[in-house]
Amino acid sequence: MTDQTPKSPAFLGISSIWHIVIPLCVLAGIFGLIVGRHVSGLTETDVINAAAADYVAAHAASGITTQAKDCAARPDAGLSNWLVVTCQPPQSSAHQIYEYSVNKWGQIVRLIPS
Repeated sequence: MTDQTPKSPAFLGISSIWHIVIPLCVLAGIFGLIVGRHVSGLTETDVINAAAADYVAAHAASGITTQAKDCAARPDAGLSNWLVVTCQPPQSSAHQIYEYSVNKWGQIVRLIPS
């Protein structure tokens, strides 16, 4: 007697494991395109403007007159971050410097009021 166990039908000749793997690969590819587009479209000017806007908004309530032009950026010496945006009000002393460390995704990693 031969084994007549019915086999599960394959959709379009594809086994059932590929019905899970293929959509996951497509979703991973779409996610990669979206993230890559965001990172490739991000400029240094965008990062400096975002940090400067945060700096001005943070000091608006304190009565200190600040402007976006109080900020400048330099490359970060470390491997994990992209830029360091340094902001200092013109009428302040040298110890009132704010540094925004920004990573390659455009996120402000840390703020150092030094």
